[in-house]
Amino acid sequence: MPNLGFARYLFILLATLGMLTNCKEICDNEDAPTYALTEGQSEWSKAFTKNDVWRFRNGNGYVRTYRITETKTYSEGGGGKNSFCATNFTEYFNATLERTDSTANSIDKEFRFLISPANLTSNKPFHAKVFMGISDFTLPIDQVEDGRLTLAPATFGSRTYPAVLESTYTPIPPLVVLPTYVARIFFTKADGIVRFEDFGGTVWDRL
Repeated sequence: MPNLGFARYLFILLATLGMLTNCKEICDNEDAPTYALTEGQSEWSKAFTKNDVWRFRNGNGYVRTYRITETKTYSEGGGGKNSFCATNFTEYFNATLERTDSTANSIDKEFRFLISPANLTSNKPFHAKVFMGISDFTLPIDQVEDGRLTLAPATFGSRTYPAVLESTYTPIPPLVVLPTYVARIFFTKADGIVRFEDFGGTVWDRL
């Protein structure tokens, strides 16, 4: 004699999976607006190429090495307040860099870069962040692209960059920072992170 309770559960599960599989057809939201990065904003992500290696050296000659392990562009739906169906979509670009010269327990074992455009329907502002350990840095890339912010050139080590964006991490009390936590970064459209400084005063320049 079959277990009718289990059979009913299995039927509901399969029906639910079928709904999720055909979500686009059920939602009929293929024409929903998609908020994408502008061409200029998107160019800031081109410095991140999967498997590229970034190397930084401090004044004592020590070198830190990071490899770009992941880059992806994807869309997330939103706005479906009364339904699971999204009414608009937002484009995202995400890159992950992992440190290859240290142990996995290092606080700075991973960097992340995340960028997404303003979403007028969901009232979400432009978003560009770099995460380095516990430190996070806001990058006003939209202001650079629309002319509200002008970037100046800078020379770090033996390299001169024509337009450098600087960002400082300000910890919120009662968070206590260690000298090795990253305090400030310098970023360019063509190269990504070109310099960073920790709270202990050590400077790391891109090689």
